[in-house]
Amino acid sequence: MSAQPMGPHQPRSGRVRIPWKSRIRGPILVGLIVLVVGVIVASIYLGVVVQSQSRSTPPCEALECGGPNIAFGEPTESNMSGQWTSNFSVQSAGGGLDLDNLAFQVQDPRGAVLTPAASWTLHVFSAISGTDVGSYDWQAGMWTSGGGTPLNSAEFIVFGSGAVSLTGAGNNFLVLGQGAFQGSVLVAIP
Repeated sequence: MSAQPMGPHQPRSGRVRIPWKSRIRGPILVGLIVLVVGVIVASIYLGVVVQSQSRSTPPCEALECGGPNIAFGEPTESNMSGQWTSNFSVQSAGGGLDLDNLAFQVQDPRGAVLTPAASWTLHVFSAISGTDVGSYDWQAGMWTSGGGTPLNSAEFIVFGSGAVSLTGAGNNFLVLGQGAFQGSVLVAIP
């Protein structure tokens, strides 16, 4: 057998030449290693910081973050003899939430609190029996009856706005936690 000349891309002595391998030299290889180690260190640091911050915060007792839960269905508005009411069905309520733990506001679309009119009323009714479970005085900002009654999903809240319809103006019904329970739930008035 005669020796044949080898071209630039033919293997020598049974070895395969990898073109990019010969170009990676010390400084580039060191740079890549430093980059990979930096990413790993940054990931570990961020994981530790996030975990330590989440452990140092006090437990949340707000209405919207796992404390007592409360949710309302889409409100409906009706007019009987010139008196407007918005009905809010309680979809869920739990965690020992009594009526005394709730206060109410109505906000305009910018978030400004509307001053309650003297004709405003608020009652909680049992969806099963239809009985009045509790009454809220908007002027005093307190329950006049039924304050110690637990709120449950078999009830609905009826907000009476008197001769003025609050529908279509972008207003919101705000349920505020008070006392041992803090937080709020905002429900759009249709």
